[in-house]
Amino acid sequence: MKSDTKPTSALQIPTSMAQWMELFVDLIFVAAMLVFSSSVDGLHSGVAKVWVEVSFAMVWWIWLCSTLLLDRFRLRDNLARFVLLAQMFLIVLYSIEAKSGINHDHKMMVAEFGGLLLTVALLWALVLREPGDRTIYVKRMVVLNLVGACLFFLAAPLKDTFSYPLCAAGLLIVLVPTVVPSLVAKEWPPFDREHLVERLGTFSLIVMGETFIDIALSISTRHVGSKDVIVLLFQFLFVFSLWAAYFEDIPHAGLQKARASLWLFFHFTLQFSIVLIGMGVAAIVNAPDGEHLPDQDSVEIFGMMALFYLSLAVLDWCSDRKPLKNLILFRLAGFVLTLAIAILGVTVPSLKLDELVLAATVVAMVSAFIAPILIRKTSAPESEPALSSHHSV
Repeated sequence: MKSDTKPTSALQIPTSMAQWMELFVDLIFVAAMLVFSSSVDGLHSGVAKVWVEVSFAMVWWIWLCSTLLLDRFRLRDNLARFVLLAQMFLIVLYSIEAKSGINHDHKMMVAEFGGLLLTVALLWALVLREPGDRTIYVKRMVVLNLVGACLFFLAAPLKDTFSYPLCAAGLLIVLVPTVVPSLVAKEWPPFDREHLVERLGTFSLIVMGETFIDIALSISTRHVGSKDVIVLLFQFLFVFSLWAAYFEDIPHAGLQKARASLWLFFHFTLQFSIVLIGMGVAAIVNAPDGEHLPDQDSVEIFGMMALFYLSLAVLDWCSDRKPLKNLILFRLAGFVLTLAIAILGVTVPSLKLDELVLAATVVAMVSAFIAPILIRKTSAPESEPALSSHHSV
């Protein structure tokens, strides 16, 4: 039986320099993710690890802001490329500073994030050169990102007691209007839905590939034993299952305009879970023979697997597929099963980590093979060129 879904252009070769530039930006984010991954080596669940994870989330936010802007306005000139190049340089510097840890002096890190917000403001300013009927929204986005950048610059030399509140205010100033543009103007530029799906899909694919790189680098530093081969096999099978679960479904599922903000947020949770799964598996590889990961780390690995399936369920709920009931229930079953594995890892000490990993792999593989059957029983709408300017993204 053939699927009723219509493929998007997500896997087509880029046809313009703007698209090649977007892919180049994505590769820089891969470099940053590798730095973040190495930052958690030797760290177990706690404030220090959360610090790195929050730092990664802030970098992802910059990627999203630039992606949403470039989705609406295809800036192609050399000035835009220069601003993006400066942004990429700051991202690498920021990730290196984050690697220094929570006890490190954060002045440079705060200033660098201010610089990242400044690059977003400059990209919005470049949009003003092009004719359009939504200049009020664009001008206000320039001002809001400039204010956010200035607050980070002001916070950089201050003590933590004063610095953190200013940073939080700077984040809120740029985050809320981006997520809810109706707070900025009555009308705002529409999104190119197919291009946005392509960008989120491409970045999800790159994140999945980064987990392979992270594991391979961990294994390459030591003599390869049977344990390493098993872990690597698990990683291949599991990431393949994640790839199949996402790309069989989400790029072809359509998007309900009223749920676009939720759709973007749960793309973040999906990509975030994949990155942390890779970090967790790398920790298994790096653990000395005969030693087990602390319970908190084991729970985090399987908890992130559960988050992945929960994210898929919400992404399906945000889609235009009909009927959705069976597919969402199936996704939630994957969430419940992997969450149960995480709980068993803590409550049943006799269970070994290898056994839990095997159980999670089986769940992932079964999900990858059954989900397409359920997807074929749904229908998705024909692709549409853009999202209306009257929805919350």
